[in-house]
Amino acid sequence: MKLYRAGAQDYEDLISLWPLSGFASPETAARMFYDAYPHAPEDTFLTGMIREIAVKAAERP
Repeated sequence: MKLYRAGAQDYEDLISLWPLSGFASPETAARMFYDAYPHAPEDTFLTGMIREIAVKAAERP
């Protein structure tokens, strides 16, 4: 739900939640997003945004 909404606070929350998500990769997370939200329009930037979230999460202490 946070990824679907993706407001500023949601983005910060997603960075905090990424290590707990268990996703093997940003690509897996994007695929599961579309499985959960099949009505969502295709977003060519989604996987990149998730990758950025994963990188920022890895940078946190």
